[in-house]
Amino acid sequence: MTLRRRGTSRLLLLSRLTLLLLLAGAPCMGAEEPGSLLAGPGVRLLTTAVAEEKTPQLTRLLDGDAKTNVALAVAAGKPVDLILALGEELTAPSELRLTLASGNPQETPARVEVLASILSAEAGYQSLGVFPLAANNQPQSFPLPPSAARWLMLRFAPARAAEQIRLADVELLGTAGPPRSRYEFKESPTAALKVLASLQKSVSLSEEEAALVRDGSDGRFDDSSLAEAALIASGVTDARERERYLKRIQSIADGAPPATSDPFADGDRLLRYLHDKVLKKYQERQTRLSVLLDSGDYNCVSSSLLFVILARRQQRDARAVEAPDHVFAVLYDGARHVDVETTNRWGFHAGASAEARRQLREQTGFDYVPQQHEDQRRELSGPGAVAVIYYNQGVGFTREEKYDQALGAYFRALTLDREFVSAIKNTLVVLANWSGRLNNEGRFEKALQVTQVGLSLAPEDPALVAYRKAIWITYAKSLLDEKKYAAAVAVLRRAAEDDPKANYVEMESWVYIGPGEKLAEQSQWQDALDLATAGIADVDPPAREEIQKWRTSVLLRWSYAAIEKKDFAAAAEVSRQGLALEPENEDFRNRLAYITQEWTWSQHQAKGPQAGVAVAAALVQASPDSNGVKQAASAFVVRMVREQVEGKKYAAAAAGLAAGAGLLDDAEQAEQLAGFVYDRWAADLISQGEYQAAVAAYRQGLKAFPQNKHLQANERASWDQWGRFHADKQENLAAAGVYSQAIAVHPDDERLRKNRAYYVLQAALAADAAPAADPPADPPQPAAAAAPAGAQVLATAFQKYGRTTELTEAGDYYVEQFYRRLVDAKNYQEAAGLLSRTRSLQTDREHFLSLTRFAVDHLAEELLEKADYAQATAAYDRALGDWPEDKHLQHNAAIAWDRRGRQYFETQEWTKAVAVYEQAAERFPGNENLKKALAYARRRKSDQ
Repeated sequence: MTLRRRGTSRLLLLSRLTLLLLLAGAPCMGAEEPGSLLAGPGVRLLTTAVAEEKTPQLTRLLDGDAKTNVALAVAAGKPVDLILALGEELTAPSELRLTLASGNPQETPARVEVLASILSAEAGYQSLGVFPLAANNQPQSFPLPPSAARWLMLRFAPARAAEQIRLADVELLGTAGPPRSRYEFKESPTAALKVLASLQKSVSLSEEEAALVRDGSDGRFDDSSLAEAALIASGVTDARERERYLKRIQSIADGAPPATSDPFADGDRLLRYLHDKVLKKYQERQTRLSVLLDSGDYNCVSSSLLFVILARRQQRDARAVEAPDHVFAVLYDGARHVDVETTNRWGFHAGASAEARRQLREQTGFDYVPQQHEDQRRELSGPGAVAVIYYNQGVGFTREEKYDQALGAYFRALTLDREFVSAIKNTLVVLANWSGRLNNEGRFEKALQVTQVGLSLAPEDPALVAYRKAIWITYAKSLLDEKKYAAAVAVLRRAAEDDPKANYVEMESWVYIGPGEKLAEQSQWQDALDLATAGIADVDPPAREEIQKWRTSVLLRWSYAAIEKKDFAAAAEVSRQGLALEPENEDFRNRLAYITQEWTWSQHQAKGPQAGVAVAAALVQASPDSNGVKQAASAFVVRMVREQVEGKKYAAAAAGLAAGAGLLDDAEQAEQLAGFVYDRWAADLISQGEYQAAVAAYRQGLKAFPQNKHLQANERASWDQWGRFHADKQENLAAAGVYSQAIAVHPDDERLRKNRAYYVLQAALAADAAPAADPPADPPQPAAAAAPAGAQVLATAFQKYGRTTELTEAGDYYVEQFYRRLVDAKNYQEAAGLLSRTRSLQTDREHFLSLTRFAVDHLAEELLEKADYAQATAAYDRALGDWPEDKHLQHNAAIAWDRRGRQYFETQEWTKAVAVYEQAAERFPGNENLKKALAYARRRKSDQ
């Protein structure tokens, strides 16, 4: 709701004079004095908390004697409800008086809530306020806001742990009949709008608004739903647009949590659902329901309306509540009710949550108004809730000083809620401020017109009376300043004779319509129009309007006659001529749309899609402001494209779409239609095994729609389908080839590179006849002299595709998996040989070095245990041939050589020992242990 922040004036700022005049307004006279509502026939006191046999005791509460009292039992701390049946006719309670029984404070209720219903004793209640009770036996009085009632519920909240409450006397004051209206104008709101139209035609009600006003005049909507009414007030006057929004609301309702047996739990879930799925951003002035549905932007008014609409669709009694500068919702379950601060995800039962109230202040700047402040709260009917939308529009127009539109908005609000005090007061303020501004600008005639209109609505308003006098005086004074004395006197005379009545001349329209109609009947259309033009220039306004209406009918009949002859060009020209004369006429707009529909399809069927598109484009260009023409052109493109696709004329569909894309509603629709065309085209090709052609179709689509995410995704998916086609037939290298083609198109797509590497790897594994995921327990041993067949596959892939990251990772994976099988079989010799033969495939050098160490160390250990020292040192020599700088291999190789030499120590074959150590020293010249052993062997040899 577009309202003030805390601490600022609720109404628009006025000049000091205007404010004083408003405060000095005359009191309302003739109102019926309140009397007792409990003395009439048919008044009964009911209760939901007293056993049947004790019910007669309740009459003591109505006997006017505070010495008699009644004890009412409390059930498990729940409130005690007393219901006053006030008779068959409506009443207007204005004051409740209660006297509590003296005695035990534990039996004194803490507060009383007053609720009114005109429906029944069990349902339809509206809270009139919650009042704290003083713990004494003195009469306590509580004023009630205006409301109609046939039943009044008094809900007493007991003290904690109380077993009963005790009351002495109940008195209810008010008047018979409905409550007195606070509406201050002479004319009804609908009639007032007609008066305001004399200032600005845009003030008048549209047909939809007029129907809405008629429907809501009795305080409820019978022909319109609350959602539809809110959309009309939000400016959605087009029925098709409203239907779109209503479907959106129904979609939201369908997705809402389902109703259960607990209405309050349902309401809490509904509020959180709205904040999770619909309500996106709080905007203080965003009142319109349509904007909320489009963008998710909301304020207290639009969010409360949506909550109430959805809650009612779940058969819940939800209502809007007006408070100072704020609107929220209240949810009823019979007479029980909970406040709902709809701007806050946690706003359900806001009165019970300090955190929710804190968040409300931080987000909106408003304070929660508790039920105890009944004079600051007003529950709204459906029309009353919709009225707030118009009211906020009025506030916005007032800020912009668009006073005519502001008045129209305020009176629209009052047509739906005559008790809307803020709208009443702001209407008077706008009338005064508008006339004052015109007076200050020296536009006296216009200022007088405004005040005359204002006084025709509120003849006794002191601000308008004062402004009218000031304007006449200022007008005369300005003429005196220019020394135009006679003119000044004439103005003063006009002031004395001021009369708001207007004179009208008799209608003269048929002077021109009669002969003009004969010309039209003979299809002499242009002559008939020329006659209408002459009449419009000659007659006074009432007749002029009739001739204008007749001229409209002539143009419409002329265009239809041209359509019947298939002369669409002439029909379009006539319709544009009518639209130039009457830019707001929907009939001409609709006729142009119809012509667009028929002409485009006629051309399409006769000459092909391109001809239909050309006509559509020309019509749109000729009527750039016509939404109907644009929509018809868009519909043609969609229909034409779908027809071509259904006939499997995909190239024609694509060409038609490319030509007509600019005619569609928006880029998103073009993108979606492109997805439809190329998906169907590609699917047809794929079903025939034409994968390359399917890819080409998507590539063609992306040339026309390069940013289309859907086509981008499906083009890549078509590569995948092609690749899987080969993979399913175990043609892994062919699948890799497909992905290589895809990579050429999308060189930065990592997923495509990974898929190619995957299929190369699968081909390598298949070449070794070993499944990738579950190798046999005893895999066949590869030949010692050559690399495995899979390694050759990988090497070929490196040559063909380059050493990409993904392929080298596949190579590493392949080598390691082969190596693991050999190691698991304890075939360390072949494992070490494999690592040596496949070094060209290895990327992670450190990792494969560690694998080499493991294999060679285990192989050498086996050989040494067999005393096959020469083979052990040979194994290390081969490994060091690949890894000459590795300290680990050097160290362990030196140990192997040492053990080879020491075998001869035991047999004292020192010559052989010296030979071994000399070879070892040559290989490891820096090894001190080998040097020492060589020296020792030489000494022993020389000692022999």
